[in-house]
Amino acid sequence: MSVRDRGDDADAALSYRAVVDAVAGEDEKVAEGFFDLANAPLVRYDVAPSAVEACASPPALVLEQDQSLHNSCGGIVWESAFCLAQYLRRGGAGAAASRLRGKRVLELGAGCGLAGLAAASAGAASVLLTDHPDALPLLRRNVERNATSAGDGDGDVPRGRPGDDDASLEPSETRIRRPGDACAVAPLDWTDASHLAAVEASGPFDVILAADVVFSVALIGPLLKCIARCAAKTATVLVCLQERCPDAFREFRRRVEKDAFARGGGVAREVPREEVGFVDGACVLFEMTAQGRGREEGARRERKEEKKKAKKKGKKRDGGEEARERTLTKSKRRRESGR
Repeated sequence: MSVRDRGDDADAALSYRAVVDAVAGEDEKVAEGFFDLANAPLVRYDVAPSAVEACASPPALVLEQDQSLHNSCGGIVWESAFCLAQYLRRGGAGAAASRLRGKRVLELGAGCGLAGLAAASAGAASVLLTDHPDALPLLRRNVERNATSAGDGDGDVPRGRPGDDDASLEPSETRIRRPGDACAVAPLDWTDASHLAAVEASGPFDVILAADVVFSVALIGPLLKCIARCAAKTATVLVCLQERCPDAFREFRRRVEKDAFARGGGVAREVPREEVGFVDGACVLFEMTAQGRGREEGARRERKEEKKKAKKKGKKRDGGEEARERTLTKSKRRRESGR
């Protein structure tokens, strides 16, 4: 995609900032504004220049949406993704760059890719965007759309590397860096062991992002397992949600503190809404910070749970055999007493 084409896309896209400014202070119109954004073919999200960008004009992410993706929720940029992207840059571009510069970032359930691309625009060294295979074609196109030059959008390794120092690059190299240049795409069905193993092998990750990923109670365990397996020992995890399924939302809230780092001295909290500062108060942000924990601990817990399950099955089997033996013994005694 040429620079001119990207410029045409940006002009044609519906601007998130323009929509939010139009509904500011009018709560009843917020839902209408996000409805308009969800139904736009292209969405523009302006980001302030970070320390690794040298742009004459404010850069923008342009994201294609596909409302026809019925088998996946990944065809639309949902409110929680906008909320998470905003939170990543809280305190301004300089603060965001200090938090993300040189970090390895993983996005789960990336959808259109806004949060991961926003992290890349804030200076992340590399970003791996993952989602169900059904959602990957659109995700790849959005990575390509926001990269320096057209490519297949799904390289095995992100072009940015942890520890890369942009100060060592020539000025021309610094100027042409765009968010998509630091991104790669990979399939990740949380219940697929081969997917998880491949993503885990690309880690560990310093920052893990997820937006609008809790809509089924059955998938909460696999989601938390992915987080535990892929997180670095001092990782930060940000999960932004809306209450799509009340039961799933309550279960996630209950299990966050139990499963996501808190037992090892980490911190798990629901970020106060005033701190989030997002226009839609229905978005809830969970922040988890590991301290000396990570995928080794996640793997240990997983092995422990597997042992418990195996032991429980063994007891159940042994108990069944004992009950059968007792039944046979009683039958034998009755036959002997009747002789």
